[in-house]
Amino acid sequence: MELNILLWANISMLILHEMDAIYRKEWMMLYPVNRLEQNTAHVLFTGMHFFLFMAIFIMMHNYFIYLFWGMNIFGILHLAIHLLFTKHRNNNMNNIFSLVIIFLMALISFISAACYYLV
Repeated sequence: MELNILLWANISMLILHEMDAIYRKEWMMLYPVNRLEQNTAHVLFTGMHFFLFMAIFIMMHNYFIYLFWGMNIFGILHLAIHLLFTKHRNNNMNNIFSLVIIFLMALISFISAACYYLV
């Protein structure tokens, strides 16, 4: 049950991050989406999340362990990517709220991986 709660917390943080990313126009850092007209880029970036979350919900039911490890690896790598893009001219995610979400995703990922081996 603890692993379920950690996975749900991690997915919840991912959803918060993606909501924040849409608000802050994170697609402006992503090639080739950043080459599109703003409204088109917004629709494409936002629309892609439908497929992301459908895959997550399907995996939650049928492939828990793959989703569990995928989210843990993603949470850690995601932090590394955001740290690499800290100085990007279109990075609007350099604020306390956005950074707390990103760091919490990584922290939950580390805790989840540790709990997997301790439980």
